[in-house]
This record gives sequence, C-alpha cells and structure tokens, in this order.
Amino acid sequence: MADPDAARLLSPGDVIDVLAAFEDGPFQARTVAQEVRVMARPPGRTDGGALLVLATTPGQAAQLAQAQAQGRLSMTIHPH
Repeated sequence: MADPDAARLLSPGDVIDVLAAFEDGPFQARTVAQEVRVMARPPGRTDGGALLVLATTPGQAAQLAQAQAQGRLSMTIHPH
C-alpha cells in the first residue's frame, strides 16, 4: 500500500477493496481486487509503503501485481 499510515489501521481478518491510481493519461483510480481478507501486516518498510499479505484468488493476485507495478495502491475497508 502506498500509505503506511492507512495500512496501520488494518488488522488480520479485515476485509478490504484494493484500488490502484495510475499516473499515465488522465489521473484515475480503479478497483483491482474486491473483498480480500488481510492475513498479515508485516512490520516495517523503508520505501514509504506498507506490505500487506492478502488472501486472494489467482486472478486477483495477478491484477494486484500488475497494478502495483504500474501505479499506487490504496484501499477501502469494509465494515465488520
């Protein structure tokens, strides 16, 4: 996730949607994975982002990998 402070709000078991913002062309964000469960939030990152371990389908994992390589990831949190 691009914002480590937002990622610190998450705990294992939380359900999120992951969005990607792309800077090429008109600036826009799109949902790349819906209703994925947070499995872990390992401590520390030095590049300004935050690492999350998510339970995804293979298709969601591929979408996330592509989006992470091309844009900035953020998330929305589903209520419990």
